[in-house]
Amino acid sequence: MKRCLLIINPCAGKKTAVKNRTMMESVLHEYGYVCTTVLTTGQGDATRIAAERQSDFDLILCSGGDGTLNEVVAGLTQVNSVKPLGYIPAGSTNDFASSLGISTDPVKALQQIVTGTPHPIDLGSFGGRTFTYIAACGAFTRASYAVAQEKKNQWGNLAYIMEGIRELPTIRSFPLSVQIGETHLEDEFWWFSVTNAKSVGGLIRLGDEQVALDDGKLEIMLIRPGDVARIFWALQTHKYDIPEIHFCSADSVSISSQGVIPWTLDGEQAESDGTIQIKCLPGALNLMI
Repeated sequence: MKRCLLIINPCAGKKTAVKNRTMMESVLHEYGYVCTTVLTTGQGDATRIAAERQSDFDLILCSGGDGTLNEVVAGLTQVNSVKPLGYIPAGSTNDFASSLGISTDPVKALQQIVTGTPHPIDLGSFGGRTFTYIAACGAFTRASYAVAQEKKNQWGNLAYIMEGIRELPTIRSFPLSVQIGETHLEDEFWWFSVTNAKSVGGLIRLGDEQVALDDGKLEIMLIRPGDVARIFWALQTHKYDIPEIHFCSADSVSISSQGVIPWTLDGEQAESDGTIQIKCLPGALNLMI
């Protein structure tokens, strides 16, 4: 029998992952896996567990939200592990799972994993810190890590929208100097994001023709202050040829700022001061799809 390590965040989402523990272990046994389950107890725990224990197993499984997935991926990349990873989404938004068509039903997700094949997925590096699907700064990014867990459990995506509405009166632009290949942009911006996903917080969605999760490139979006209605229309229709938006794909980008800029990496807080390099890590994650 094959061996798998199941890492569960018991606090993710509505705590469904820990509630479904026995059922998930039973499904894995049916498919020929001896399962070792570990529950995380705090921030950074999933990273440590994945890094220290991955070598003993044929398959690593993660059940939690986007932040939990980020930690497990960070642990695997720390030790340059190519062990296949399976993701059972149990968070509030599950953006990455949505991009890949991974079911939020734990049984269906496990069946997709154990009957699927490992596929190399690109990751991002934010000044050396790994992220799975998004690095962003500007308007509403604080909402991704400032919303209390109980509110996320109760309201899901709506909790982020409500927090974003609270931020509306305080939205300000910030100066950035951005280098993308031969293109240099220096302006005031409301929003800056580097993503490898088709959905961001349920608010920004990219079309299938605009995103490939394994092409060695990340999608870059900058939004300048301007006509709010026109910006929202562009975001909803995926038509970014308006003056307020710069959208492109690239393997790296350099961002310079004056003072500390707050960022979100897969929903977790980060910050930068001065110049930060964001680059694609091609095929760095071996994901079961």
